[in-house]
Amino acid sequence: MIRQTILPFKIEMTRDMITPHAGLALLGEFAVGLDLLQSVDSSLPKPGSGAGYHPSEYIFPLILMLNGGGRSLEDIRQIRTDDGLREILPLKRIPSSDAFGDWLRTMGTNGGLAGLEQVNRKLLKRAMKYDGITGYTLDIDATGIEAEKQLAKMTYIPASARHLKNPCGTRTRIFLLDYIQFFSVILWDLFLSRRCSKPSCRMTFKSSGSGLIILSLTQPNPSSLNLTS
Repeated sequence: MIRQTILPFKIEMTRDMITPHAGLALLGEFAVGLDLLQSVDSSLPKPGSGAGYHPSEYIFPLILMLNGGGRSLEDIRQIRTDDGLREILPLKRIPSSDAFGDWLRTMGTNGGLAGLEQVNRKLLKRAMKYDGITGYTLDIDATGIEAEKQLAKMTYIPASARHLKNPCGTRTRIFLLDYIQFFSVILWDLFLSRRCSKPSCRMTFKSSGSGLIILSLTQPNPSSLNLTS
């Protein structure tokens, strides 16, 4: 034990397994409690072989990495090398960063997005069942993700640069988000290939017998709709 004479605490060595990502352990337990892993495995395409990684073995580490401040797929190693976190959470197998990239590209063309929509609806149905609210405001807004990909378009020009002869914008992938105000839940999204300062579409919806909200894309409409369950 190292005695401190200035600071009001003591430093002691331990052989116990610890983690620098204790906050992610709480997030992981919350996801497990929501049955997120089972929902992902049942809704997304299955691996091609018995030895392949299940969808949850990609999604779960990715969620933890992004919420832990990760910015690229290489940051997955922060989760892979954290033995303490892997002992607490169901993280027995974690793919490599290259495998993550290949899987994400495959999911983009092999039904993965539709599967994620099913997972989102399951979680949404569960959350709205217990919130005690009967009326909601559905907002549609455009936002963007800065990217250097070839498909990203030059879109937003900062106000500070508009007076220049050749103002520089930002290479961005634009998409529309439909979300419930004050509820922090995204209902629907749509990627766009160009700038969209105002929504150019609207959402229609209805409640099924189970209370699940069904959304579809239609013609132009104001950016705020009233949703009543």
